[in-house]
This record gives sequence, structure tokens and C-alpha cells, in this order.
Amino acid sequence: MAHLTAEAAVRWPSTEERAIHWATALAELEQELPIDEDGYVVLHDDPSQATPDDPRVRLVAGHRLDMGARYVLEWPGITMLSCAIGIGGVAGRRLVHLSLRNHHHSGSLRVDLDSMDTFTELRAVSDIDHAKGEVVVRPDAPTPFECDVRLDWLRCELTAEVVGAGDAQRLVVSAQVRGRWRWRPVLAPLLTIGRPLLRRALQQAVDAAARTLTEISDDPVTGPLDEAARRRRDVEHAAALMRQRATLVASQIAGRPWWQRRRPRHWLAVLTELGPAPWPPHEMFESWPRRERGLLREYVGHHRREDPSWVGDELVRQEQARVVTRAGGADADGASSGLGPTPVTTTGPGGAVPPPPTYEPIRDEDLDLSFLSSPWTLYRKLVGDPTGTDAEVAAQVAERLEDAARRDP
Repeated sequence: MAHLTAEAAVRWPSTEERAIHWATALAELEQELPIDEDGYVVLHDDPSQATPDDPRVRLVAGHRLDMGARYVLEWPGITMLSCAIGIGGVAGRRLVHLSLRNHHHSGSLRVDLDSMDTFTELRAVSDIDHAKGEVVVRPDAPTPFECDVRLDWLRCELTAEVVGAGDAQRLVVSAQVRGRWRWRPVLAPLLTIGRPLLRRALQQAVDAAARTLTEISDDPVTGPLDEAARRRRDVEHAAALMRQRATLVASQIAGRPWWQRRRPRHWLAVLTELGPAPWPPHEMFESWPRRERGLLREYVGHHRREDPSWVGDELVRQEQARVVTRAGGADADGASSGLGPTPVTTTGPGGAVPPPPTYEPIRDEDLDLSFLSSPWTLYRKLVGDPTGTDAEVAAQVAERLEDAARRDP
């Protein structure tokens, strides 16, 4: 069993701030939910962006978001999935119920919101074969988030709470991951090997949640920043820290012998002595301390005639180059984003704009959840390789976990 805990500083939105944010979001939803003459919700501002494989939402009863309204999801190419959304309750407390059934398997996924007007509780319950569990969100409860997910071979329980008050508030999340039944002795060594990866993933999720909640508290009307604005803010924060820390390191290294002043390892040793900094939340595959060490090494090797604040300035310059080149599918240092090159559509002298993303259509066979029946069938699904015995797959999984933990401890 793996028991993990992660926490992050947060400003938990007050009841009034949450009410303002929810009311603002609901008003925007009501304004941006037009229905065409055939009863379908208009999901694209530009109809030319729609494809024949896009899901469609149709209003089959009632009026928009009023009590008695009922929607169904229609997905071309899929016959094994049915989804309906209904709105009931009374005036001022509209209750939303979503039901989704995968006809490959018994059971269904049910989501209930109490209520659309106040958001007191959100509860999702699944009793579908191979994927059972319950998620409960209650903003005013002592434990505002609880999650219990059960696969045939794995169980994950997660709870979140806010401790402290004022500027000392912390979002604390506890998770327990363990094998089920006969899988316990099989998964125990894998959970031990993969514990650093699980801890890192949990910390990233907690950082992101705390950041979103704090942004709601900061401005309940505008709410969380979009990804581009958040990225700009985080880079500016990290750059300011790097300028400050590089200047401190330079001042401490200045009194050392000349050969130490020319060697990056001495600068990095002094940087380590400064201790950790209050960095913005880390993103997947990126670590601010690692970026700082790389930039400081480059500064000592090639730019020592410049002010040490070059380190932070260079981070900003790299980010600007990254934004410019992102449409081409690569970051500023030439490293592929992993998504492959993105074709670019020119729009005259104003520059280049990437076309809307394309997606593989989902078909009935994609809805068969039997790949969740064991960790080995899940791995085969993820890597797209149906071959190999369970013992061979188990060895591959262990080897990959060890490699990943070794690369980024």
C-alpha cells in the first residue's frame, strides 16, 4: 500500500466569493448556450469548425436550463453509449442529474448536482463493470473533497481538507493506493518502486487545485486565469526569484579565488546553500530549480560579463521564444513538445495561426472497458501492444518505473 500526502498554500474562497463565482459562471453558461432551430446546442462559434464525428447535445424536453429541461447526447458512430441530463427541483434550487450508460457493461455512471443555483454538493457514483467508485464535492464540509475509486485490482482513496486560517491556509490531500484481493502481493513492489512518481503526480494536482481556488478567492468574478495568462504570471514570478538568487550567489562568489569564480560548480554549490525558493507550482516535465541551475551554468560559462540578473531575463526571453515557436510544435530550445509538428495556416501579412486540432473519432469498440480488468491489460492498452505474457509485461512495467524514478528522483 502507498500512503501519500501533499499540500500547498491556498486561499480558500469564502462562501460569498464562491457564490459570486458560481453565479457569474452560471450567467455566462446561460448566455452561451444557444439552441438552433432543430433543438441542438450550438457548441461551435464557427460552424465550419464542426466535424461529422463531433458529439451533439439535443434539448428534447423543456426550455434550456429551466426545471423540466432534458438533454440527450448523440455521438455519431456510437451505439453502445447513452447519456441524458435532466433538470428538476424547485425554483431557486434546480437539481441536475446526469446518467451515462455504457451498454458494453452492466451499471451506469450517475452525477447529481445539488443545486445548479448554489452548488452545495456534487456527487458522482459509478457501478460500471471494472470501474466502480464515488466522488463527492461539498465546499462547506470539513472535508470538501472525497474520492474512492475501485478497479478490479486497485483501490485509490483520496480526501482533501483545508487547515489553518488567513494567510496560513493550506490545502492538504491524503491518498491511499493499494492492490485489491489477489493483486496485493503482485502490486506491492510496483507501488514501492512507483511511489516517487505517484507523489510527484499528486503534488502537481494539489498545486494546480490550490492555484485555481486562490484565483477564485482573488477575483470571484473573473475566476481562474486561462493557461496562457497563468503561464506568464508564473514565469515572471520565477524570473524575479532567479534574478534575486543569482545576484546573491554572485555577491558571495566575488570574494573567492579567480578559478572558482570561473567554474559553474562553485556557483551551483553556493546556490544550493541558499536553500529552496518559493517557486510557482511545477508543471509536468518542468522543474523551476532545474531551469535555474541550467541558466546559472550558462551564465557562468558564457555571460559573466553581464549583470547576474541575466539569469532571470534569459528565462523571460526563452519563454517569449517558446510562445512564438509553439505553433510549429517545438519549444524554443528545439525540443519537440511530443505532439509532433503542427501545420500552420497563414492569414495574410498578419502572421500564422494554427488550425483547430483534429481528433480521432470514437467508435463502439473504444468503449469496451475490459482493458481495465488487470494492470497488464491496462499497460497493453496504453502502449498499443497486445503481445507479451503477463510476466513479461510486469517486468517491463517495473523497469519503466525504475527508469522514471531514476531520471527524476
